[in-house]
Amino acid sequence: SFPTRRSSDLRIIVYRTRPKSAPKRVLYPTTRPDLDNYIKLYLDAMNSIVFIDDSQIVRILAIKDFATDRAETHIEITEVGL
Repeated sequence: SFPTRRSSDLRIIVYRTRPKSAPKRVLYPTTRPDLDNYIKLYLDAMNSIVFIDDSQIVRILAIKDFATDRAETHIEITEVGL
């Protein structure tokens, strides 16, 4: 049930649209916003809804990549230490 009180892992993948001007050799988006800003935004948004406090997140896997279709973000929260 939510909000969880357990320690949790966060997996976040932010898919950005590829600008038409970006050469094919550019494999990942390196423009702003920075990946850490996305992480903070989503953690703050989930506070008190998904978990009591974002201090419960003990591991983070975060990726910023180009989208194949449209810009979107995938988030997975897994409770650990069950």
